[in-house]
Amino acid sequence: MKKILIFTDSLGLPRAYPEVTLFEETWPELFRRNYPQLELHKVCLGGATTKEILGQIDYHKLFNPDLVIVQVGIVDCAPRFLTRKELLFMRLLPFSKYILKSLNNKNVKRIRGVTYTSKKQFKSNIEKINKSFDCKVVFIGILPASFHYENQLPGVIKNITDYNHLLSQYEFLDTNGFPQEGIMSDYHHLNPLGNQILFESLKTKLNILYPQLNYNSE
Repeated sequence: MKKILIFTDSLGLPRAYPEVTLFEETWPELFRRNYPQLELHKVCLGGATTKEILGQIDYHKLFNPDLVIVQVGIVDCAPRFLTRKELLFMRLLPFSKYILKSLNNKNVKRIRGVTYTSKKQFKSNIEKINKSFDCKVVFIGILPASFHYENQLPGVIKNITDYNHLLSQYEFLDTNGFPQEGIMSDYHHLNPLGNQILFESLKTKLNILYPQLNYNSE
């Protein structure tokens, strides 16, 4: 039996807000249900950056997968009003709740232009993830941002383009044309339709790239 190891951030998890995606509607579970002839192990970490995914690899590489699929990047590249270190420091201050609330707006994000992961560090993390396995690693592209998302997070469209360029230097599933109707009203998470679309796109790519793994569902 062939083995697939999946790493994702919250995009691989069920969700109750702002719309509902059930557990069985998530794309990793669609894989499990449609391909019982494959052994699947998934690691889904809500809010994960490439750093958190990288920190899990030594545990889960012992699964000895034949193929690894990674969906990560939006948490790394989304424009922020503070870095993670700054955020931790600010939370130690008196009245931090009110200070953070006043800073957390699109104008500050536009001016500061910071991310949780720099492009240099993102590139390094992706390379380390790729080199951690003896098998193929497929990176799923960060979903495209709508203009509504850009209005909420100024700079997110450019960041997604830049970070996807770094991902595309490895085995890559291009999501550039992903339909917005497959994305929830938070402009980020997958709804049931989006999970189905991603599953079908990934299935098509894997059937072409790795026919020896027999991805034809039974």
